Amino acid sequence: MARPAITFEFPDVPGLADEFRRLPKSLASAAIGAAVKRAMQPAQEKLKQITPKGPTGNLRRGIATKAKRYPKTSSAVAVVGYRKFNSSKPPKVGTKRRNLANDQTQHQLLVEYGTKERFTKRGAYRGRMPAIQPIAKASEATKGQVTANLQKEMVAAAEKALKQLPRYLAARAAKGRG
Repeated sequence: MARPAITFEFPDVPGLADEFRRLPKSLASAAIGAAVKRAMQPAQEKLKQITPKGPTGNLRRGIATKAKRYPKTSSAVAVVGYRKFNSSKPPKVGTKRRNLANDQTQHQLLVEYGTKERFTKRGAYRGRMPAIQPIAKASEATKGQVTANLQKEMVAAAEKALKQLPRYLAARAAKGRG
């Protein structure tokens, strides 16, 4: 995932952290990772609305949410942004390619930060691009909604993880990891 991206911090809900601490770390991080990814959905949709389509639509198609789990600390992070060119697996036959831009990272930075007036060596004017800042605008527009979703999703994830705990422990015991 290229930078900049939409990120939010989640304040600790009383009692919720204790529920996740009771779970095995890998199960807790999986539950938290899924919850934060689902909570970021409004930010992803808003970013798709704000991002200019352009002549090819590659930048808009490159929008994605990525969740990274940290099992050792039983935590997770989710980021909404543009995919970095050639960072994902090759597309399957018959599916739309999502990373067609020659260098989507540079394209993203041009759209986010804009450019100053540009001239060739001979002095020909090549224009300027205003800073559209779709990521910053999407982040501000959805901050409250994502925070509310995150709280709701974390509570649901904790309940779901507690229901999965017996199967998780049985599977680990069957593998001999007890």
